[in-house]
Amino acid sequence: MRMLVRPAKREGTSRTIFDRPLIDGDVKSGAGGPVISIDAEGIYSNDSKYRYLIEFTLGELEALIGSSGPALGAGGPVSTGPNRQGHQEGVAGEMSGS
Repeated sequence: MRMLVRPAKREGTSRTIFDRPLIDGDVKSGAGGPVISIDAEGIYSNDSKYRYLIEFTLGELEALIGSSGPALGAGGPVSTGPNRQGHQEGVAGEMSGS
């Protein structure tokens, strides 16, 4: 997995702060789905490390897979699944109502 970071409020160059495959200890079960926990550099210094936690709901994972193209079986509608409050959301790309 590769993570790049750049300033949000102004133009700036991107910096790779993490670039290696995920290992077993990086991925854990969370209340709503998997959590990736990695230690990586910051944007401005190599001297400090920061712990980044990325929490996914199952619906968010489905959306990631759906956006990955045919290599991961994408192509059909993707359910956004339950949100962080546990409420079911619609299917991405479909409109509710009549």
